[in-house]
Amino acid sequence: MPEVAIHSMAGRPEWIGPCAAWWHAQWGQHMGYSLTGAEAAITALTSPDSGQAALIALVDGIPAGSVFLVDRDLETHTHLTPWLAGLFVLPAFRRMGIGEALVSAIIAHASAASRKRLYLYTSLGEFYRRRGWTRQEVIILHEVEHEIMTRALADIGSSA
Repeated sequence: MPEVAIHSMAGRPEWIGPCAAWWHAQWGQHMGYSLTGAEAAITALTSPDSGQAALIALVDGIPAGSVFLVDRDLETHTHLTPWLAGLFVLPAFRRMGIGEALVSAIIAHASAASRKRLYLYTSLGEFYRRRGWTRQEVIILHEVEHEIMTRALADIGSSA
């Protein structure tokens, strides 16, 4: 069984480049972001005073996925904060529980920072519903239906 470890990217610039490339290929290039802009954005999340976070999953020491805690993720919903954003697992590492481990780690990070609630938006709501998230709203982004979902952090021990 491979060893999966979740780490903060703070102070680890060697992990930011690969994660920025994944994020850029998956979402950023379609939204008009440059790879350099993606790297700068992830680096900013690792600043100790930002209240945000960038986490990476390593499988036997190999970068396999990432997730972010961000203050803002949708320009139309700036009143909601903070957000779980950019959950991504490389295809070769999917179906190994890495996505779930990353979600759990970002929830724990937000809870430790005294955050009371998290938000996210996704076109794959069932993944999150099975982990205790609830739909707050349905929106259309780039002609695709997405759900804005939420989770109270006070109940992090009641469902995994």
